[in-house]
Amino acid sequence: MPKGLYQRNGIWWARFKVKGQEYRRSLYTRSETQAVRKLEAVRQSVIDEVHFGIAPPMSWKEAVVNWHATTARSLKPATLARYQVSLAQVAEWLDDQFVQKIDAALLRSIVSTRQKRGVANATIRRDMTAISSVLGHCVDENVLEENPARALDRSRFKEAKGRIMLPRDSSLEAVFAVKGRFMDMARLSLETGMRQEEVAGLEHDRIDRKRMSVTLEETKS
Repeated sequence: MPKGLYQRNGIWWARFKVKGQEYRRSLYTRSETQAVRKLEAVRQSVIDEVHFGIAPPMSWKEAVVNWHATTARSLKPATLARYQVSLAQVAEWLDDQFVQKIDAALLRSIVSTRQKRGVANATIRRDMTAISSVLGHCVDENVLEENPARALDRSRFKEAKGRIMLPRDSSLEAVFAVKGRFMDMARLSLETGMRQEEVAGLEHDRIDRKRMSVTLEETKS
């Protein structure tokens, strides 16, 4: 394997030191020939940044990779999965961008276009939250001075909440009359307000039968 290069999931990465500090950068290629060619350019950009304070532009794709390797580790699995869906949905606007070129105007354009396509406001809000998480990581890494997603007025796309019609008690009892473990889970949820995932993932040692209580260690928030 060429010096200064290694592979991760088939993608070539650069690994080198500048002034005693180790740097790792994705080269976004599966070709060894291209990786060798890109290595020196990536190394030189880091040298320029370290010695002369010249910060190279960072692509959105690179920012997402770095975000995933660091910040994303602190997210709950379900949250991370939702963010990854959102980032895939906005790829057509951001994949060819440098993060330094992403501003509030571009983000508002994304919101407007998706609204015209009939995308629900709730989905757009989640997508903007995912973008904000990546850009916030860029601020932490001194790639950006501020997070442009924070300047977005999210009150413009509030979630539409429909009226909830609760079932009658007689209807509930008719359903619960059908015996089974699923109905036991449904009744526990009705009596406690626990979410489906919390009921389905409940372990025996988290139930105190003397106090008739349940301890939940992992909840939505």
